[in-house]
Order: sequence, then structure tokens, then C-alpha cells
Amino acid sequence: MYRKRILTSIVITTSLIFLSLNCFAEMSPGELAKASEARAVATSSDPLTTGLIEEKVNEACKLLGQKGEAAFPAFQGSNTNFIFAGTYIWIHDQNGIMRMHPIKYKLNGKNLINLTDSTGKLFFAVM
Repeated sequence: MYRKRILTSIVITTSLIFLSLNCFAEMSPGELAKASEARAVATSSDPLTTGLIEEKVNEACKLLGQKGEAAFPAFQGSNTNFIFAGTYIWIHDQNGIMRMHPIKYKLNGKNLINLTDSTGKLFFAVM
């Protein structure tokens, strides 16, 4: 009887652990954006250099080349290395369509080619 209780306790505990991990893995876009923004804030005091930016962009390009859109989740959340020194990698295509933004997820899928900065310059067209 004692062994049965222990086994039941282990099964229940294990099930609860897997259930909680599954819930964490399936964060809503809003929750994921908040986690991404929190990471940007948490890393904002880290030094930002052109070398670091080049390294992260090259790493992102390599990952995207290997996995395509399946790599998008790697750029989001609190544990990503692509949110660093208060900044982050986002992905847009050559037509100005936002493919993945780790914080402003509502921009995903939108054409931003005509978006201007505070001086009136076409932000994405210049890139």
C-alpha cells in the first residue's frame, strides 16, 4: 500500500511538472513580447559595440539560413541571445513586410515600407 502511494505521488508530481512546462512553452504573443521587452531592459546596461551587433546579425543569418521561419521563436522571450545590450534582432523582408518582431508582435505581417522616422525619412526603405 505504501509503495502504491509513493508511485501515485511520483506520477502526479511528474504530470504537474510537465503540465507547467507545457504552459510556459505556449506563451501568448503578448506574454512573449513582455518577456522579450523585459530581457531588453535587463540587458540595457551591457555594453553595445558594432562588433557585438555584427556577431549577433551573422549568428541570426546563419540560424535563419538553416531553419527558415522555424527559427523565429529563437529570437523571442527571456532566454534568447538575440535580445542583448538593450536591443534586439527583428526580421523584415526586402518588401518591408515585418516577418518577426520580438516586442512589437502586432507589426508582424504588416507592410512597413512607408513608415517614417521622426525626421520624415522612410525608415525601412532606407535599410
